[in-house]
Parts: sequence; C-alpha cells; structure tokens
Amino acid sequence: MKMKIGIIGMGKMGGSLAVGLSAKGFDIVGFDLNMGAKALPEGVQMAKGHEDVLKSDAVLLCVKPKDMGALARELKKEMDEYNLHPLLISIAAAYPLSVLERQMAGERVARAMPNLSVQCGEALTAFSLGQNVGEMDAQKVKQIFDAIGGSAQVEEKALNAVTVISGSGPAYFFYFCRQLEESGVRMGLERNVASQLARRTLISAAALAREQNLTFEEWIKQIATPGGITEAALKRADELNVPSSLQEMCSAAHSRAQEIEGDIKDFQEKKTEGSE
Repeated sequence: MKMKIGIIGMGKMGGSLAVGLSAKGFDIVGFDLNMGAKALPEGVQMAKGHEDVLKSDAVLLCVKPKDMGALARELKKEMDEYNLHPLLISIAAAYPLSVLERQMAGERVARAMPNLSVQCGEALTAFSLGQNVGEMDAQKVKQIFDAIGGSAQVEEKALNAVTVISGSGPAYFFYFCRQLEESGVRMGLERNVASQLARRTLISAAALAREQNLTFEEWIKQIATPGGITEAALKRADELNVPSSLQEMCSAAHSRAQEIEGDIKDFQEKKTEGSE
C-alpha cells in the first residue's frame, strides 16, 4: 500500500516536495490557504481543509517560520477534534522542535531540511526527531526523503548548519554561475551562449562529483594544470581572499538562522510567561 503524504503550504518548497514525491509513487494531498491561485502538480490532490490532509500517514508542514505558530495551534485543535494524529514533519528553517512540540503537545513531530532539488530527486535531506517519535516513524521519515535523493539523521543543533550548506546551497551555486555568465559576456560571448556554458559546466561538475568520490581538493588538482589557465584563476582567487569571503558568507547565513531561532524561542517564552 502506497504511503499517503499530506503537504500544508504549497509554495516553492511544498510544491517541489509534491512534484518529487508524486513522481516516486506516493499519494500526495496538498493544502494551501491560497490554493485557488496555484496550480497543483500533476497527480496531486487538492484538499478542502486540514481534515483531508490529516488523514495522511505523514504531514509535511511547509509554511514559513513566521506562520508556523499559528498553523500549529490550529492543527492541534483540529487533530484533537477529528482524532487524527499523523506524524508531523516541519521543514520551517530555524523553528525549534522544542517550541513545536510544546505547541503540538503529545504529537509526534520531526524536523527536516530539504532543498529545491527534491523536485528532481537529488536532495540529501537531514532530519531530526522529536521526543515522541518512535522507530517506525523514524523509518517513515527516512523512507520519504530517501525517495527524493537521500536522508541523514542529525542532532537538531546541527540543522542550522545544514540549512546554510544544503538548504540554501543551490542558490550559492547559481550565484556563482551568474558571475560566470557575466564574465563570459564581458569577454565577448553572446549571453545565451555564456548562460548555457555556465549551466552545463555546473551540471557536468555535479556529474563528475557523483561519478568518483574524490575530495574537492583532488578534483581541483585533476583540472588545474601547474602553470596553466585554471591555476591562474585559482591563484587570483586566493590573492583576493575569495575563500575567506565564501566562508564569511556562510557564517552570515548561520548567524541569521541562529537569530531567527532565538527570536522564536524568546517570543514563545514571553507568551508562556504572559499566560501564567
């Protein structure tokens, strides 16, 4: 019997998950408050409300962190009202399990950090489990994300770093490819040619990385001939301190993730104190 997966929040990430999981044979039912303005991926059912989604084996909560609190409170009421208690998997970046578990008292909750590559079955998704999640649910989480690329269980404290490297990671590569495209145009290439060269180079580099498990340093040495053209570019990058800039870029993302997480925890603590 096929696993049925509900998705609440059919934005970029929720829609990508729907596309990827549907292509792998899962039964998908989606819901979004603005569903009328969105086209559902082929093979995905449209839910009339949360009750239809909660009848699933697992529900992916794909709303923004700022919207998660309101959704959690509403879902908890409906889960108790309908006596429907599926496994809940939040993909909201920097939204702590401790906060979500408090809002969803007694429910089975997990956190995961995929990226948009789930739509083509190429994302490695890291996940963490809440205290009420047992072995069968853990296997369910693994089955879901293994189907669309792969999975790795980590401690929750590592998820902000995962978000920086993997969740946001595709944007970094596209950012670099945009600079390759611009460089090609400056050197006289037609923009469409420069764009396709950058795109295909990204694809071919990924294919090489998949084909042979060399370290990144080993791959660089495979390509950069001593005294050659590639080495000249890499030497200039070192002179400009590009490695440090890239690491600072990741540090900025990590700091922002920690800031969001801290704000959420502070808000919930103040709310709890105010209700006492």
